[in-house]
Amino acid sequence: MDLPDELLHLRGRRGGEAAMAAVIGDDDLLREILLRLGFPAFLVHAALVSKRWLRVATDTVFLRRFRDRHPPRILGFYVNHCSTLRTVFVSVSEARELRYAVNRAGFHHCNQSVRIADSRNGRLLLKSRPFGCGGYTMFSPLCPARGVLPIRLPPELLHIGRLSPLDYSSQCLYLLFRDNNDGIVLVSVRLSGRKLSARVYVGQSDAWGEAILAEGELPVPLKFVRSMMIVNDKLYIVLDNCYICGLDFVAPRLRLFVVKVPDKVGADFKLSHGDDSGLFLIHRDRFHLSVWNHQMDDNGEDRWELVDRFVVHAAQDRHERFRVCAVSEDGGFVFLCLWTSRTIISVDLRSRKETTYEIKVQGIYFTTIFPLMTIWPPTFPTLNDEDDHDE
Repeated sequence: MDLPDELLHLRGRRGGEAAMAAVIGDDDLLREILLRLGFPAFLVHAALVSKRWLRVATDTVFLRRFRDRHPPRILGFYVNHCSTLRTVFVSVSEARELRYAVNRAGFHHCNQSVRIADSRNGRLLLKSRPFGCGGYTMFSPLCPARGVLPIRLPPELLHIGRLSPLDYSSQCLYLLFRDNNDGIVLVSVRLSGRKLSARVYVGQSDAWGEAILAEGELPVPLKFVRSMMIVNDKLYIVLDNCYICGLDFVAPRLRLFVVKVPDKVGADFKLSHGDDSGLFLIHRDRFHLSVWNHQMDDNGEDRWELVDRFVVHAAQDRHERFRVCAVSEDGGFVFLCLWTSRTIISVDLRSRKETTYEIKVQGIYFTTIFPLMTIWPPTFPTLNDEDDHDE
């Protein structure tokens, strides 16, 4: 990967040793230079210069400033085709600096007999086919040398992996990435009338913590789980009939809580989250996209606020209905499928820019999309004492 001119200038010319020494000795100036590198990979290269540079680059406050200035980029998205049992990768980024990462992101490193279950922070959770059989694995397409890591389920949950599709209406198993570290979360949910019981395991690919058990009463009898996601260590379970059940699985006292989606929202929506703004809901409203934000007031009451609503011109111009298929993990992009033309569209929620991809999907309702983002935070080297070369 090519380094920017600023970094090449600092590391290159021996004639500028005095200027180099001045920069190395001034942490404030060094921070301002590193902030202009643009990509996390460049930051890792800079950290190799010396222990002082490594200390500056890995400082928590500096990393927060760097991320605010250069948020994670979307590289592309994976499409699980339900009819062809194929998974394909579609490139999105046109940045020259990300070309190498995009080339690595293709699905050719994995056996096509797997299906993506989740994607977050440059990693994939994979489920073996056929449906209901086999196990889970973890794969980092941006670091293929790490290989495919098997995930061992707790023995008491192995029977769920052998359920037939019809059994999933009352009991299901979800494997998800945590949103604030490298951990994973395994969730077993059972529905019985108005009763919901959840068993949550938090751990790594080869070790699980003690099961977290929670039960709750639902407002009305519900039949099945639509999806799940994790936001700030809170598990949100999307149920039928427009209800969302939440569980804070790191709180001292476990409590299941139920959130009713806004009255104007139907079943076609996806949950998302921003960095500090709680839970978002994105749904289709004829040819429009509506974005809602959920907050708790001081009395613990739910409050939904409509924060944005705009026309999807590609759908309106073709007079086509569309389905909300996915939202990127940073909440910046939403992916839609047009019903008639079976075309995929991405919408940048910040600029409202629409991009159409000439990829045709079959069985839109059962086709799933998983965006792939650049990794954050980057993995920095660990230098030994003999590797220190400040000058």
